[in-house]
Amino acid sequence: RNNYFMRTLNSFIKKHTGNTDHRRRSMAGKKAEGIFLEYCKYNDIPTKVSSRQQDMKYHIDGYMRNGESYDVKSAKAGYKDKGLLLVEISNVAGNKGWCNPDPEAPKWINFYLDDKECFLCVKNSDLYDYVVKNTKIRTKITDDKSEAQKNGFGYTRKGREDLMIWIKKEQITDNCEHFFIYKNSEKCKPKEYCPIELL
Repeated sequence: RNNYFMRTLNSFIKKHTGNTDHRRRSMAGKKAEGIFLEYCKYNDIPTKVSSRQQDMKYHIDGYMRNGESYDVKSAKAGYKDKGLLLVEISNVAGNKGWCNPDPEAPKWINFYLDDKECFLCVKNSDLYDYVVKNTKIRTKITDDKSEAQKNGFGYTRKGREDLMIWIKKEQITDNCEHFFIYKNSEKCKPKEYCPIELL
């Protein structure tokens, strides 16, 4: 009877508190997806929202431009505090993360830079190649978040098989094909920063 009570109690605690952080991240992600659609509307960029299956299986949030798939990433604490963007190449189960070069993966990873009211849209395959070939993501790995952010190490969470890394925005813009989508369409100038030119 006591064992049953403890199992029930543990289940209740996990249900109501254990996934709080996950729910918070999910809500932030959905908010960023909505903001992205708003910014595209301001800039007359056609979009199409993906199906739930496409989102769950392939990390595809929608399609833009010439039917090119994308995945929106909300502004994480690392960006707000230190200007770092989080890149995931393996998920919690050790399978491929949202950053991978496979044809079925999103073509574009769209990072929300909330302080600049814009999205940095990065070619996924370029991002993967840069992270794997030019960072310490596989050579130096830690489960200490602060150490990973400070030293550019690969990061994995205890009890999980994920693998991520924080990198600076400039590392991405200097090494990956990218463009910006701003809330204010007037900021889409000069032309190389205007996504309309890429349609």
